[in-house]
Amino acid sequence: MRNTKKPTDGASLQSDGSGDEPLMAVHSDSLSVVQALRGVLGQIGDQKGAFLVSRPHLDQLRDLVSSLSWIESRTLKACVLDERGDFDPWDASPVTQVLDRLGTPWFQQVMAEQTICYNFQPIAHAITGEIFANEALMRATHASEPITPNRLIDAAKAHDSLVNLDQLCRKLAIEQSVDYLCGGGRVFINFFPITVYDPDVCLGMTFGAAQRVGVDPARLWFEVVESEEFPDLQHLRRIVDYIRGHGAKVVLDDIGSGNTAILYIDQLEPDVIKIDREVLNRAVETGETSIFIGLIRYAQEREIITIAEGVETMKELDFCRELGVNYVQGYLISRPKAEPMTGVIHEDHDEQTNAEVA
Repeated sequence: MRNTKKPTDGASLQSDGSGDEPLMAVHSDSLSVVQALRGVLGQIGDQKGAFLVSRPHLDQLRDLVSSLSWIESRTLKACVLDERGDFDPWDASPVTQVLDRLGTPWFQQVMAEQTICYNFQPIAHAITGEIFANEALMRATHASEPITPNRLIDAAKAHDSLVNLDQLCRKLAIEQSVDYLCGGGRVFINFFPITVYDPDVCLGMTFGAAQRVGVDPARLWFEVVESEEFPDLQHLRRIVDYIRGHGAKVVLDDIGSGNTAILYIDQLEPDVIKIDREVLNRAVETGETSIFIGLIRYAQEREIITIAEGVETMKELDFCRELGVNYVQGYLISRPKAEPMTGVIHEDHDEQTNAEVA
């Protein structure tokens, strides 16, 4: 069903009086929200609570949305207008998503031009300092300006393109570390399980990319991001089995406190768990060690490799060593580099002399 600036009750939608072409239509079935929109946009709106919004009023709309209660904000939907000024009510999305989409016009160009590159942070043996692997960390640029990973991910969500971004990033991580991988290195590659709706399709493309550049899947360690926020354990297990079936390894990232962490470890049987930085910091700084120790012992009993994330001080490193943590990662070991690192990092390390760029 198509709609234009004329709503179904026949009353015309007004522009917001700015003189600029409208960008979006917003609608709410809450009387209090409609009244607030009238005050912000200077419009009466139609009898269905719909308004047109142009660019000069976007910031005011954002301020209004931030002031609403959670229940009120849920009533506020929006549609982006097409080049003819039309909109389809069936395409309505939460207004915050549409505002984020309009605020990130660069996203489609980044995807089209693939201006995404990777830095690599080493993961080293806790005792010897020998580099075990490198984690691929996404970076992006647009018009020579850096774009942080979180900003890029938020933009992908706003454009309903998280699946496409995640698939592209897995491919690029392999291609940009191909020399290191083919030389026997290991790369940890992050992915969101929510983007893998069908392992055969989504991960099949990733393993296909590895095959095209001659990378042994055994060198790939797939890091499940936000696993504890993904409720479908049965589907997640299918993803894990697919990865293992193709010869790669499975890593659970950001393992924290609570029964959920234990449940996911039990159900998914990962090759590696990475202990969340906050759990390590709390153990070292406050003496609340029970959670950290419990996770390490639980993994050791099941012969699961353990990695402590965010190691930044010698105190934290010594604590990890005392408990038998296998590997460590963090600024104390090395900041991310443009190329994967190999060799050994010593306690008094100078990254330029004691470890080499692959």
